[in-house]
Amino acid sequence: MPSAVRALALVAVVAPALAHAQRAPADSLARDAVVRVTVPGLRLNRTRAVAERATADSLRLRLRLAGPDSVAIAVAWADVRELSVSRGTSYGRGAARGAIAGAMVIGVPGVALTAYAYLYERRRAREGAICECYFGTAIVGALTVAGAGAGAIVGAVIGATTGVERWQPVRVPARVGFAPSPQGLGVRVAF
Repeated sequence: MPSAVRALALVAVVAPALAHAQRAPADSLARDAVVRVTVPGLRLNRTRAVAERATADSLRLRLRLAGPDSVAIAVAWADVRELSVSRGTSYGRGAARGAIAGAMVIGVPGVALTAYAYLYERRRAREGAICECYFGTAIVGALTVAGAGAGAIVGAVIGATTGVERWQPVRVPARVGFAPSPQGLGVRVAF
């Protein structure tokens, strides 16, 4: 009799959480929402797809293949490890990322060349060479700053025109399983 009471108490505690966990993703996904999904069993790793339908136990996705072709698949929630919904494209964030990338593309090699010019001038001075007044370090440094600024502007323009997609994570339902065990009823919970 005590094991029956324990099993009933366990069901009373787990059932509301299980019902809420199964309802949340289906309610939060709009039809034809663009999603990014990870399903290790299908070798989908942060793959972009369109959510056609979400139910309490599965998610129906449309995956785009090469060209205009696409395929629809149904995935059990138990197999989904990660799910995010697209919240649109941010052109401001794209401009910021582009500016950083553009400045880095020109700036990093420029800093390396400036350091090389500085070390070269120091070595020549130690060797007793007469200053040829090229001011190599100053020239290369000024070109690096100007190039990094130009790279940032070009990168910002490119980033602003392409944008960056914003993703919002969606809670995947908890997976709960019941199985008989030698001591009574066993429960497995995975989040």
